[in-house]
Amino acid sequence: MADQPRGAESAVLKQLAAEGVTLWLSGASRRELVNGALRSAVSRTGITGAVLSARTLGREVRERELYLERINRLSFAGVSPAQAMRSLCVDDARWACDILRPAFDETSGATGHVSVDLDPRLAHDAAATVREAQALYAAVGRPNLLIKVPATAAGVRALSDCLFEGVGVNATLVYSLKRYEEVLDAYFDGLDRMADAGREIAGVGSVASFDVFRLGEELDERLGEPDGAGGVRGKSAVAFACLAYQVYEDRLGSPQWRHLRAKGARPQRLAWAEGDGTEPDSRRDSLIRKIIAWNTVHTVTRATLESPGWYGDLQGDSLTGGRDRAARVRDGLARLGISPETVAAELEAEGVGTLTESWTRTLGDVGSALGRDGRR
Repeated sequence: MADQPRGAESAVLKQLAAEGVTLWLSGASRRELVNGALRSAVSRTGITGAVLSARTLGREVRERELYLERINRLSFAGVSPAQAMRSLCVDDARWACDILRPAFDETSGATGHVSVDLDPRLAHDAAATVREAQALYAAVGRPNLLIKVPATAAGVRALSDCLFEGVGVNATLVYSLKRYEEVLDAYFDGLDRMADAGREIAGVGSVASFDVFRLGEELDERLGEPDGAGGVRGKSAVAFACLAYQVYEDRLGSPQWRHLRAKGARPQRLAWAEGDGTEPDSRRDSLIRKIIAWNTVHTVTRATLESPGWYGDLQGDSLTGGRDRAARVRDGLARLGISPETVAAELEAEGVGTLTESWTRTLGDVGSALGRDGRR
């Protein structure tokens, strides 16, 4: 995909854009900044956003080459592993934000965002999350930055405060309709407070990253034997994407939103999250084509973009008007004794644990590169 997309690829990308769907590159890396791959993806393949991660940073720090000069300077300066990791994250975020900035400016802030990790060890501490998000946002100093805040109970509280302070947020690890509704409430609350304080709300950016792919996979695993699946196997991801989008549309019809819209607010977009893996996943490739709706985001890995299986016929908007069909899938799960909310809570805890493990490992990798203890 480094070259101009051809044939089916080009047609699909144009069709997605026509349906109001934007693509963000998940797992964007320093290597793609250095070799121009991210810039090429932005200019040639319709990518309008990027997602950086501590996991990818750690992998490239271990490879040494890409960060060698910078780490040598940081080591000479005597900084701690945590300070060095912050510095590397800020460098990459600024670079990526500058690449995406033209898209951000051309769309008045509707696209062109770069999303970066926040220390996940703060996921259950709202006050610390807000402080760290403010510090990171200020350090990067780019208006198209979004701070990833895990949507735990504390994270939802922090979301409202971050927005009130003018910090753009990507609410991650959303796995349930209930949590998504809470994220939307926090978004509205943050904007309301900004407006009441006389602050400008037109430029505030935010997305809610709902990982319906992972939710669907886990629900399918709970179904047992195929003949006991009640006709819902393989349908949960699309069903919960549809139900979430209906929540989104319902909220945009509310008096509260009309009030905010009159003051210049833009909707918080739904992003259908994908991880930062390096291998193509045919199941997710096919689901992307089935989850299409206006003003949404698909975060896709380079492996997905380069996978021939991803390109196929699109059927246009697949979520609007599908509430009844989606509800039947949800009800079918209930009849089988499967609680999506329970599964979502487990996935949230697992997600925070995985992020924390990756963050801690990356701190250790940076510490090793510096020749210091990487635990702090």
